[in-house]
Amino acid sequence: MKDPPTDQYAVTCQMGRIPDLEAGMVVFVSSDAPAAWRYYYSLYPLAGTSIALWDPNGDLMATRIGSRD
Repeated sequence: MKDPPTDQYAVTCQMGRIPDLEAGMVVFVSSDAPAAWRYYYSLYPLAGTSIALWDPNGDLMATRIGSRD
């Protein structure tokens, strides 16, 4: 992603098993942490993809990785 959101929580999806804020596709942005966590937990990663939740500073808070099956 060219310009990651700042001052907001972001949920990204990306190919591969390593979360990367700049390479991932942002699918949700919110200034509300509980809303970001709810959206994060509503997604299930497919095989070969990962879903990540980022804090407003760009630090990784959580990640879910799709199984290899």
